[in-house]
Amino acid sequence: MDVTAWSAGTLVRGKYRIISKVGQGGMGAVYKALHVAFDELRALKVISRELMGDELFVKRFKHEAVITRKLQHPNAVRVDDIDEAEDGRPFIVMEYIEGQSLKQLIQEHGALPVPRVCSIIKQVASALEAAHGLGMIHRDIKPDNVVLIEAEAGEQAKVLDFGIAKLKESRAGAGGGMTLTGTGVVIGTPQYMSPEQAMGKRGDDLDGRSDLYSLGVVMYQMLTGDLPFKADTTMEMLLAHLQKPPTPIQVLRPELQIPESITTLVMRTLEKDRELRPARRWPGPSSRRSEGRRVGRNRWVRLAWCDPRASTLPGRRRSCEPLWTPGVPRLSSQPLHRPCRFRRRRRRKPQCPRPPRLSHPYRPPSHLPRPLRAPRQFSR
Repeated sequence: MDVTAWSAGTLVRGKYRIISKVGQGGMGAVYKALHVAFDELRALKVISRELMGDELFVKRFKHEAVITRKLQHPNAVRVDDIDEAEDGRPFIVMEYIEGQSLKQLIQEHGALPVPRVCSIIKQVASALEAAHGLGMIHRDIKPDNVVLIEAEAGEQAKVLDFGIAKLKESRAGAGGGMTLTGTGVVIGTPQYMSPEQAMGKRGDDLDGRSDLYSLGVVMYQMLTGDLPFKADTTMEMLLAHLQKPPTPIQVLRPELQIPESITTLVMRTLEKDRELRPARRWPGPSSRRSEGRRVGRNRWVRLAWCDPRASTLPGRRRSCEPLWTPGVPRLSSQPLHRPCRFRRRRRRKPQCPRPPRLSHPYRPPSHLPRPLRAPRQFSR
């Protein structure tokens, strides 16, 4: 059976009945299907026929599916299963969602209100934090890969295509085509690439701060309606990420009156040096720190994200200032004060050893004579 000829009503592996074709890409196609036994909608992503002959790519495709399966987060698209079609082509079974992409929302409304931007960015950052804890780097954060759906609690953001950019990167690297020249192949979207990606770094040279930069570009676009950099060619866009500073939001859109704490945070995420971005001590996949310490520190960073009422930013507050602003919901595990590293300990004065206490006051025995007192003398 030809995968490219899947049509409505086709039964795959005796479990998934094809309803319609959702999209087509360079790596393969995505179909909307119905799980016959569970009577639930699923999305099937199957690789194209041209990639079937690349055994290394097929192996990595299955490996990335297994890793993505471990990411169970409400703001990330869930991977349920991996299987092979009747002709041997592997496909991934994912959660099927219907909603509006963030790109469509920006195109329709332009600059979005600050509370809505904060809500969406917090959810996307939460999904990225969970992925980074598993050693996964998205590498292609952009409005196209964020879908907004309606949930019981309100608007919910879903991040798509975890691991897909790494597969494209590995295939391009195997062919030696990933360069920064005009004729080369650049993995990712140039408008949202980090300076590390623009320099050609990939694999272990990238960490979660690369996704943080891309998320900062997305947040900049959501607040202003425009990208921080504009260029006519891909090479000019990559050079802008490396050399050109972004226009401050207050200068670009002063009429929006965006809180200074928000604009400063966005500009910090767009730092060229990843060490200067908000998560300057990002643990990364190779970190051996304890999970509780890492989650606690990232939780503080996440709470400081997009809080218009915060007067200062994480990383710039004094060592003994409180981390919690009155009126802002606080997690139970968040400390009220940050411990001061430079506080001197008081030295205790040496004390003389005290004699042991007796259980009863000392009284001389009754058979011993009492000492005589000297007579009192009175002077006239």
